[in-house]
Amino acid sequence: MSKKVAGPKGLPLIGCLNEFRNDSLGFLSRTANEFGDISRFYLPGRTITFVTHPDNIRDLFVIHHKSLEKGTGFKRLSPLLGQSMLIAEGERHRRLRRLSQPAFNKKNLLAYDRFVTEEAGLFSKDLVDGCEIDMAEEMMGVTLRVVARALLGSDIREECKRVTQSLDAALKYWAAGFNPFTRIILLLPTATRRDFFRGRRELFRIVENVIRARRDQPGEHHDLLAKLSQAGDATGEQGLSDEELRNEIITLILAGHETTANAMAWTWYLLSENPHVEAQLHAELEQVLGGNTPTSEDLDKLVYTRQVFTESMRLYSPVWPSAGKQLQISPWARH
Repeated sequence: MSKKVAGPKGLPLIGCLNEFRNDSLGFLSRTANEFGDISRFYLPGRTITFVTHPDNIRDLFVIHHKSLEKGTGFKRLSPLLGQSMLIAEGERHRRLRRLSQPAFNKKNLLAYDRFVTEEAGLFSKDLVDGCEIDMAEEMMGVTLRVVARALLGSDIREECKRVTQSLDAALKYWAAGFNPFTRIILLLPTATRRDFFRGRRELFRIVENVIRARRDQPGEHHDLLAKLSQAGDATGEQGLSDEELRNEIITLILAGHETTANAMAWTWYLLSENPHVEAQLHAELEQVLGGNTPTSEDLDKLVYTRQVFTESMRLYSPVWPSAGKQLQISPWARH
């Protein structure tokens, strides 16, 4: 017999929907603080088991990972991402991962560190003492330009605004789907639905144009698109189709820039709240770098800097939890 898991009661029929919708972060924080490492609450159409302790999370994702399947949050991204590696299950997922994995070896990734420093330098040049900026929005722009250059090998600065608008429309459409009432409304020709399909067409156009140009003029390229295009060559396995390439590139743009931007924005917030940590961070940077531009070779020496970002991600996960995973068979899935 499984242990009954406690959690916030909520209201009849809608459960904790209002609290979750109005202040998701606050609601989840309060739930964890009040009910402990494992709690449960109801949203219309599903019961959520909320796991927060690192040992339990490791148990789920390492020991019992075969009992997990991707949740509905992931699946609702399929109109934008198709059956990309983020969405796919089973043999399809294994094939995509097998083909894509070589592109993400350490040597390839370290070659892109200059994109990070160059874009960070351009961003910092525009900063003036006393100015007020939306750091979350700015980080989205910086990380998008870095990811685009690493993925596509070209600076799409002129198109970044359209890419951002397209992704924003897609995420707004996706987020609305978590509410079962708005999910029904999304079937109607609403502004949110129109914006999503318009943004998707624009995003498909930008990425497909780059893929088409690369197919027409292969040349010598060193970006991730080139590595993914060559997937399967070494083993003789059939590589990725143009559609699969597009899906993977859009997935990497979405996941690669948004999560990093979230982590950066939360880190700046926490540093602003803890000036003694900020001072120690700057002291280490000055001692290790001496005013020079950092490279990947400096990472092992920046011990405190890494600790700052790791602690920031521990406190405020850059990955939105609602996409989630769901258990196929587990005692924790039972009432």
